Amino acid sequence: MTLNFNDLLFAFSSGLDYVERSFIGVTTFHARRVAYISASIGEALGMDDQKLLDLVTCAVLHDCALPRSYYTYPAGSPITNLAEHCLVGEKDVQDIPFYTDMKGTVLYHHENVDGSGPFHKKGNEIPETAQLIHLADRLDAECHLDTYRDGSFLQIQKFLQSQCGIMFDPKHVELFLDIFRPDLLLQMQNGSLAALLKNKLPQRIVSHAEGQLRDLALFFAKIIDSKSAFTRRHSIGIAEKAKIMAQYYGYGEEMQEKLYFAGAVHDIGKLAVSNGVLEKPGKLDDKEYAHIKTHAWYTWKILSGIDGMDDIVRWASYHHEKLDGKGYPFGKTADDLDQNSRLMACLDIYQALTEPRPYKDGFSHEKTMSMMRDMVSRGFLDGTITEDINHVFI
Repeated sequence: MTLNFNDLLFAFSSGLDYVERSFIGVTTFHARRVAYISASIGEALGMDDQKLLDLVTCAVLHDCALPRSYYTYPAGSPITNLAEHCLVGEKDVQDIPFYTDMKGTVLYHHENVDGSGPFHKKGNEIPETAQLIHLADRLDAECHLDTYRDGSFLQIQKFLQSQCGIMFDPKHVELFLDIFRPDLLLQMQNGSLAALLKNKLPQRIVSHAEGQLRDLALFFAKIIDSKSAFTRRHSIGIAEKAKIMAQYYGYGEEMQEKLYFAGAVHDIGKLAVSNGVLEKPGKLDDKEYAHIKTHAWYTWKILSGIDGMDDIVRWASYHHEKLDGKGYPFGKTADDLDQNSRLMACLDIYQALTEPRPYKDGFSHEKTMSMMRDMVSRGFLDGTITEDINHVFI
């Protein structure tokens, strides 16, 4: 199995957009604007294709630690401990298969060139890739590039010139002002951003044979699970069990990796769900339940734009469908649900029941199987797969 790395990256950035919008008010496609600005300046500096791809990867993922910030800072409040945010993000991106050495890029993406940033690095002590992301990140946040109009260019010039030698390297400011004329800034906010990025970047293909997809799946699962204290190993647990079941069924290596990937990303839609609902220890009311049910649809929305992943998208986004047609988000029936979609639904329930949560201990295998057999009798789950799970995980 091979997939376009750029497609995967930008799909995940859509998930992060939901977190950034609800938490710090940054608008949709913030990560992509940061990526495009960084790459444009990097290209002008003479960075080669591999360095540009790595720069864009870090630019898209620079706020990957943000889901964890829900535990420390209320939604809508500023993140005062920037150092912690950067340290966690730097550790997370170590799972990414970079072409080049990107050490310090996420770690120092809030550093100012005058040394007044959280780690007090200055000038050449800050990797140039980090400096470019910092400029793009602050510019998008301060000057609201998502709603740019012609008359806003003066505001952008004033902001950048006021921060020359303080936040930003004057060389990078000069290059930005040379490259980004008003017409290009307009293109960035009127729906052309995806095309601009596609034309800017060479394509990168990742393969399961080299372990790259496994690394990416693990990265995605950790970020997804970190959004709630209730699900710290939920996605990784399902991914691991999906692979075990695939081996039990005698599937080939490629199918095993596909199921692992589907398990890892099945809850990516939870990045769009309020933590007030995800973290509620008691019973959800009707409105809250309706809100949390949207996560499976968001999983479909986030992943469906990735070419070559139709089966993975189906297995991941159908994990709350039921054989009797009363599941969500699409109300699929038994005729619509293939073996692996049914498997993912069974594993999601098995994992949720057996794993501990802050408000309950994990149920034993025996109790879980009793509960799942009841769901089989009510027309929710596949009975054969349920008994296979019993045999494998007893």
